[in-house]
Amino acid sequence: MRPLKSNQLARLHATLFTVIALLCTQLTVAGPSKKPQKRKRRPAATSKVSEPALPSDIVSHAVAAVCAERIRDPQGSIPIDVMAAQNALPLNDPRVVAGVARARRLLPVAKRLVPLALSRVADGTLDTRTLNWIATRVEGVDTIKAEVEERDNSAWRPGDPRSIIFGTIFLAGLRSDEATLAVLAHELTHAASGPEQALQPIFTLIGDKASRLGPSPIGATASMELTCEMAGVEAVRNYVARTPSGAAARRRLARALEKDCVGKDLGDDSHLSPRATMRLLLGLEPGLAKSIIGPGKGKRHKSGRG
Repeated sequence: MRPLKSNQLARLHATLFTVIALLCTQLTVAGPSKKPQKRKRRPAATSKVSEPALPSDIVSHAVAAVCAERIRDPQGSIPIDVMAAQNALPLNDPRVVAGVARARRLLPVAKRLVPLALSRVADGTLDTRTLNWIATRVEGVDTIKAEVEERDNSAWRPGDPRSIIFGTIFLAGLRSDEATLAVLAHELTHAASGPEQALQPIFTLIGDKASRLGPSPIGATASMELTCEMAGVEAVRNYVARTPSGAAARRRLARALEKDCVGKDLGDDSHLSPRATMRLLLGLEPGLAKSIIGPGKGKRHKSGRG
């Protein structure tokens, strides 16, 4: 048999990669083979993770704008490092009760927006069959639960697939519809992926994009969490565009990211730090960064330092 030339090998490799990718995106549903460990949406603050060295002034200006808006906004979210330092809140705390009511009211909205958000995150590569599958998956989530032990986190658990769980501190710290919607969409993305990680091709896509922006590759778990955060931001962008409000669109968009305006910027081996996450989200979505900054801003500095 005559050996293949280099250009023929390249075409063969490309064809095989395409076939494998198409098979991965069929998203067949399979039950978990064993009970997985409880997943935390954010890590404990164990080690410092440096921010990606993004070569754009607009990202630095957008980060500054988000965090300045958080301070001015009566509905601005409490940064997650501040939440983490707080004492536990009981289930009957009025802020927790209000947070549960908000999340329950917004859950149907989030379920409608997540397939659209994931389509945009995946650069429009998801076909109608896949989007319908995602919509069916997220439609099965119909319960919001509050837990004292979850503290400043939220979770979707394969062992309780119909529920999204919020820590009581987290419910009190997310003080706007937009911030709550972003978290709901994050957890619904986990629900859509399921215990078999059916959305892994999308996680890989976003991880590869983010790795090109930062100084080092991003691991599989960090890519998954970043994708879920990105789906949350995209859901908020759609929500802001569709729903009128007395607040400026710039302020409402910033609310999706304000929890990451931390002073102590820590992460671990599986998760990016909050500010690194915010920078990557803004770097991956330059249109979002420009919308938050506003017209005519963020152009004074030309050094490209983040």
